[in-house]
Amino acid sequence: MRTVPFKDSEVFEATQAVFNDVAFVNGMKQYLPEELVNYLLTAKNDIHSVYDFQSKLTAPFLLSVQKASMASRTISGIENINGRHLFICNHRDIVLDPSYVNMAFYENGIETCEVAIGSNLVKLQTTDYLFKLNRSFVVLREGNPKELYQYSLNLSNYIKDLISNDKASVWLAQREGRAKDGNDSTQQGVIKMLSMAKQGDLIEHFQSLNIIPITITYEFDPCDILKTQEYIEKQHNPNFKKTFKQDVQNMLLGIEGHKGRTHFHFDTVLNDKLEELKLIKRPKEQLIAITALLDKVIQRNFQLFPINHIAHDILSNSSTYKDKYTEAEYAHFNQVFEEKLRIFNESDYDNAKQYLLGIYANPVINYAKSKL
Repeated sequence: MRTVPFKDSEVFEATQAVFNDVAFVNGMKQYLPEELVNYLLTAKNDIHSVYDFQSKLTAPFLLSVQKASMASRTISGIENINGRHLFICNHRDIVLDPSYVNMAFYENGIETCEVAIGSNLVKLQTTDYLFKLNRSFVVLREGNPKELYQYSLNLSNYIKDLISNDKASVWLAQREGRAKDGNDSTQQGVIKMLSMAKQGDLIEHFQSLNIIPITITYEFDPCDILKTQEYIEKQHNPNFKKTFKQDVQNMLLGIEGHKGRTHFHFDTVLNDKLEELKLIKRPKEQLIAITALLDKVIQRNFQLFPINHIAHDILSNSSTYKDKYTEAEYAHFNQVFEEKLRIFNESDYDNAKQYLLGIYANPVINYAKSKL
């Protein structure tokens, strides 16, 4: 499997292949405004570089999604970007997280970054091409232990090469897969993978990556009930695994579903904070400390909304954050949660309620911890 993004010389042919997929075009006609579809079908013939694809096709699509599904989209910290960076980001939506990060770059005259995606998302040629036309590279997730080790080593070296040799910045989720329960925490395996390319001091290696943590906040999660259903399925069957069709369902709902207010925060480069970790002498403990540092920075930059504080207080049967919402907002969102939970039978109701509320409450809990 080819794992790297398309080169400019390959873009025209790949774009034509995408739009020659009848099912893809029919899907566009079903989900997108007619005016946008007509524009895309015309513009596709004038795409000769990755920049062309992202500026003429991806950007108009994302603006249409924003208009239809977001109350607002705000950005902070974009001025912290200077040169090549490894952007380590919390991960809530399969497609939109890195897409709107790159949109922020495009809007501010910054070169878009390469994006790490899982091999589970590129089962079909069209989705494979769409990701790679948007500067995505594939993280291979299937194989025996020896193969998986080699994949991780190759990935670590690839990321290091892009940044150290001034080729591109990189977007990387803080964990494999989305934080489906709203508990945005860094997977230590991701940090260990990044360490595999080191030559010499571990902390200096991470400093050379110029890491900037990104915190993405969506007021509402369009996939909240799908994530809750998946959780309940796994309670009944620990071996349950979504099919590719279900992944696509999550992608489509994540794109078109209402997200309310959204915010994208780019923190400062971690190098000064990493310097402090040189006092820790054992590499294993340094990796643990780097993981904890990323969690603290990402979690402290959440934009919290009334629904988050209400979910926390319902879940904890308290009024801890009663100054963060009105009685009317409490009544409204309490009813919203109850309506969503009606699909579950009595035996699953309590587990489903705890999980669904957790999606919105966990950012509040983690934000409070990050301030300690």
